[in-house]
Amino acid sequence: KEGRTFQVDLDNFSTKEEYFGVLFTGYISISESGDYTFILSSNDGSQLYIDDKLVINNDGLHGTIEKPGDIKLSASKHKFKLHYFQGGGKAFLELLMKGPNAMKIPIPVSMLFPAE
Repeated sequence: KEGRTFQVDLDNFSTKEEYFGVLFTGYISISESGDYTFILSSNDGSQLYIDDKLVINNDGLHGTIEKPGDIKLSASKHKFKLHYFQGGGKAFLELLMKGPNAMKIPIPVSMLFPAE
């Protein structure tokens, strides 16, 4: 399937299915330059890339695991790609972020833009 979503989650996918993959692509808009931490939780594998740099590698068959990754970002739009696959059992995917002077939160829809 191919489609458009405005959130990084599995709400638009049947989580009753097993053995599927999802590729999220687009841009993330950063309003303040600084150090950012992204927190990726998944069951099974996932990988987060920003500007083609692997920020978090949470790949493989496993139960829900949370992994953080740090990156310095300038105030601008950055290329965003997240790979996810479900290998069996429970499906779960969550991406949070923490930026300069900000608490850990889900990425707001207002920060995400489709690939051009």
